[in-house]
Amino acid sequence: MNLLIIPVVAGLTCIGAALYLFLRLKAAKISSPKMSEIASYISIGVRAYLSRQLRAILLVTPIVAIVLGFTLNIWIAVTFVLGVFTSLITAYMGMSASTRANVKTADDATRSVNTAFHTAVFGGSIMGFSITGFSLVVLSVLYLLFKDPNPLVGFGFWCQSRSPLCPDRWRHLYQGSRHRSRSRRQDRGEYP
Repeated sequence: MNLLIIPVVAGLTCIGAALYLFLRLKAAKISSPKMSEIASYISIGVRAYLSRQLRAILLVTPIVAIVLGFTLNIWIAVTFVLGVFTSLITAYMGMSASTRANVKTADDATRSVNTAFHTAVFGGSIMGFSITGFSLVVLSVLYLLFKDPNPLVGFGFWCQSRSPLCPDRWRHLYQGSRHRSRSRRQDRGEYP
């Protein structure tokens, strides 16, 4: 038996779990019309953000792929491009899930903290399952095609090359500044 079946099955299981949680989250109803309205505005902002990020990524990716193709290997450039597209698919799924999970968590928190906690955890796990599942499947298939791990190095280049474009870095900076600002306002007595 080929051992590569294990990561493929594990990856497909992760993708299935992510899709199940996403569909469950999508089917959940929001009881507050005001929260639904705010969520729609947030969703518009997320689509604008993803569109802007996609344009920047599509501008940079061919240049980096050409450089990798000439300096290292054409197959490393191909796996780099596949890594970019895998990242974009998981980013879209994760951002869509997180905006839905945020409003559903807020809605659930008006009734039960326990339900809100479960919604938040399951909503956040969609991104983790997506990244893990797609990466396992794509890397396993690439290894089956190449029979050599060296070209797979390109798949991971995207993680390092996207650092300036990485939403996680900006999100942490934003959340940190929000937290410090709120702490200062609490010190001045503006928040209870």
